Amino acid sequence: MIMHVRLQLLQFDGTSSKMKKFIPLIIISIIAVLAAGLSYYKNSQSPTNSNGNQQNGNNQKETPMPKITANGILTLTPEKSVIDSKEDFVITLYADSVGQVIGGYDTVINFDTKKAAYVSSENMTRDLQMFVTQRDNGISVTHVKNLDAKDDIIHAQTPIAKLTFKPLVEGKISFDIIFSPGNTDDSNIVTLSAQDILGSAKGTEVFIGKGYSLKIESPLTIPQESIKVTLKKLTVPAKMCADCQTEVSVDVTDGTTTKTLSFVSGGISGETFEVMKAFNHVFEVQIQEGNSVKLFVSKV
Repeated sequence: MIMHVRLQLLQFDGTSSKMKKFIPLIIISIIAVLAAGLSYYKNSQSPTNSNGNQQNGNNQKETPMPKITANGILTLTPEKSVIDSKEDFVITLYADSVGQVIGGYDTVINFDTKKAAYVSSENMTRDLQMFVTQRDNGISVTHVKNLDAKDDIIHAQTPIAKLTFKPLVEGKISFDIIFSPGNTDDSNIVTLSAQDILGSAKGTEVFIGKGYSLKIESPLTIPQESIKVTLKKLTVPAKMCADCQTEVSVDVTDGTTTKTLSFVSGGISGETFEVMKAFNHVFEVQIQEGNSVKLFVSKV
């Protein structure tokens, strides 16, 4: 086709000089026709989607939205479980977003405000602001991502707040995280796309009683109780021994019945002293200097 056009132009050039002025116009017209034909050919080769719309040459697909899994966890853990009634106590709030990036938390905590009073709080996070609101039956703890925070926030059983309370009565005090799947007015873990990924929540309980100093083989009768306690064994390893265990043994006697409570901490697994129960009471120990322990006792 292109050679045929060239022959025609030569003929025009040989027959009449007047035709020379039309040559540029003819060439432009031919180029325009070729360009239109080429464009039609390319468009006819492009695939179309189910709606009849053409797709691009790379046949790219839309990127699917990331899947949101509601398995985040909020947990309350006390520093001590058995507390002297004259001492304030601390409960730590932990959060686990299970690998997902979050933008904030709402933690609604219920407790009997006639048994304990909220005192203060400490924000344990760097990229979240914290606000505490007191309610008739507890508190609400809100964490919101700072506007200047640059890093993604992903927590793995991370402490996000320390909450301090004052005991008002002796006995057991329960702290419950209010959570029901699907509800938006209770506790939640919120992603950057405003989706709630909280899947479970675990509260805690503390026991308010009295603390007593015990020395080896020096029996002590708990005031206003029929219970007598005796420190039978105290093994404290040298500080340089990181894998050694601290062992405490206490005999608890009620009338003619005696139970031996064994407390163990440290070792390779880093155990902590567990709360022990006997005769409708709970017991927890704390090591003191001078071959003595402090025994915290409370009714269940």
